[in-house]
Amino acid sequence: MTLEQKELYDASIKSMRSQISTKVSDKIVSDSTQEGVEKFMRSIGAKKINHMFTHLRKIAQHPLLIRHHYDDASVEKIAKKAFEHNLFSGNATLKRVTEELLGYSDFGLHAFCYGAGPDFEGHRLSSIHLLSSTKFRFLADLLPRLKDEGSRPLIFSQWTAVLDVIEWLMEDL
Repeated sequence: MTLEQKELYDASIKSMRSQISTKVSDKIVSDSTQEGVEKFMRSIGAKKINHMFTHLRKIAQHPLLIRHHYDDASVEKIAKKAFEHNLFSGNATLKRVTEELLGYSDFGLHAFCYGAGPDFEGHRLSSIHLLSSTKFRFLADLLPRLKDEGSRPLIFSQWTAVLDVIEWLMEDL
């Protein structure tokens, strides 16, 4: 993991622990029997637990898969500009556009700004952000060598967003 990934990972774990501790009483947490663990898991909820692990997996893949470069104020500026340019359907309100964009990852916001035209150029991320993942640093080194050797690597991912970031990396190489 890069330092950025590690810091995000650690901060996420700290935040998740804090959320769990405020929702679950000490009595449930201290009961380490099978019944106590099951009660603890039910109190949190399977969807919440799945969301937590998915969030951590995204950070491990690439930090651009979550939102941390764009703060809420930046997203609100992008949303206002998008609303003014009618980039969403004609009946979308500024509030709805903002809510939609607040759910985007850093890469999703970058891609939105890239496709929205030159007025959004100042909101795009630089290609230096591509190398904030150890896996992508490795790919940035490996892919040009494979191409020079005439190889045609096949890359799989569970998330299409990862493939989209890889596409950006390959365009940048």
